[in-house]
Order: sequence, then structure tokens, then C-alpha cells
Amino acid sequence: GTTPLTSSEISQFGCEGPNNCFSQTLRWQLLVVFLVYILMNHLFTKLFLQGPVAAGLRLRQRRNDELKGTYVPSFYNSDSDLDTDISSGSESGNGTSAAE
Repeated sequence: GTTPLTSSEISQFGCEGPNNCFSQTLRWQLLVVFLVYILMNHLFTKLFLQGPVAAGLRLRQRRNDELKGTYVPSFYNSDSDLDTDISSGSESGNGTSAAE
């Protein structure tokens, strides 16, 4: 048959079953810590790495590069409002001028 959870073969030191020694309070505390960590990580990614903070930093870097004359337009840029063709002054977003 099956071994009962309270058997000394699988339960020792006050644990119920194998690998089950954490108290219920600790389990809830760990759940809260994990959820807070996941939420903070998600917010950081959305706001700083993919959101307005990163867009502002990319725009500032592009303006600095344009002032230095070192900016090279990229066709791989996902920010269509920032993708401009410097040579023609157009803002078509695809690197071509409106006259073409």
C-alpha cells in the first residue's frame, strides 16, 4: 500500500511528508515576496527598459549624436516617431524622402 504522511520513513523532524518542512506562515510570506518581486520586475521592464524612460534616453542620445554629426539612421529602429532621415529632413519613418 501507500506510506502514510506521518510515517517516520518519509516524515521526520515534525515535517509532514517528504520535502514539506516549511510552516504555513513561511509559505505565505514567501508567496508575498515572490509576487512583489515579480510585480516590481515587470514594472521596471515596462517603464524603464521598454517605456518612456528608455524612449527619452534614446531620444537624448540621438540628439547628442546629431549635434556631433555621428548619427547614422537605423532601419531597425522600432520608434517610428524618432526614425527620421537627416539628409532630406523628412519624417517618413522608413528612411526614404517624400520626393522619391
